Amino acid sequence: MDGYPLPQFVVAENFNLGKSDELGLILSVHDMPHNRLAAAFKVIKLASESDPSDRVEILREFRMRMVCEWLRWLAPVASADAVSAMAGYMSERLDGTAAVGLDHASAELAADVLARLSGNR
Repeated sequence: MDGYPLPQFVVAENFNLGKSDELGLILSVHDMPHNRLAAAFKVIKLASESDPSDRVEILREFRMRMVCEWLRWLAPVASADAVSAMAGYMSERLDGTAAVGLDHASAELAADVLARLSGNR
């Protein structure tokens, strides 16, 4: 993510890391929540454009559930219902995001979601 760095991950040479695995690494800890959430949105959006058409919705839903579970660990007071409802909001916002300016849009969505999660919106 341009302007929103994450720690470097090292994988074996010639290893093709799948999008869900990449998302799992991004969401593996809770430091830098804004950067991690923004990167997660970017991965989900890019994956949706490259996933096989017959599995795109299933994979996107699975990845969004990964984000929801991560958010629940980030804010334990948030109910499962509240975070699940937020999944629909996050998906709608991602659907309306173009590939051009994706880093900025993902960062903006991450800030919005974190603010909603903390009760500031």
